[in-house]
Amino acid sequence: MKGFFRWLKALFHNTMANLEDPDVMLDRARRDMQEALVQKREKAVQSITQKNRLQQMLDQSEAKIAIATAVIILVIVFAFLLGAIAFR
Repeated sequence: MKGFFRWLKALFHNTMANLEDPDVMLDRARRDMQEALVQKREKAVQSITQKNRLQQMLDQSEAKIAIATAVIILVIVFAFLLGAIAFR
């Protein structure tokens, strides 16, 4: 039984030494940062894609507004010309 406790104590101390090992901690921090970087890049790509889609939708809406405005102006001009002709 005494040998078991010595083994358990040695295992505990070895585990604690590994937890406090600067190389282990730095390696873990590096892996965590790399994982975070990958996630941030994915989010950046998604954000840029969404921005581009929204810009495209805005451009299409502005083009439709320009066409509608031109049509309204033409209708007003046409109505004015018809009215001017009718009152002659």
